[in-house]
Amino acid sequence: MENMFSDFKSRGFGIMQSHIQKPDRLERLILIMSIALYWAFSCGMFAERQAVADGIKKGI
Repeated sequence: MENMFSDFKSRGFGIMQSHIQKPDRLERLILIMSIALYWAFSCGMFAERQAVADGIKKGI
């Protein structure tokens, strides 16, 4: 969770530089970014599981 907040602030998405003034827009933006981050992580985990199942990646 803490990593996600630091990604949103300065290291990744740059929420602080967006200058969004309306709270409802900021909430929607954070929701969309959270879903996108979850989706990207899930795709990576799926690809890793497939690689292990196919015998491509060993040692996990």
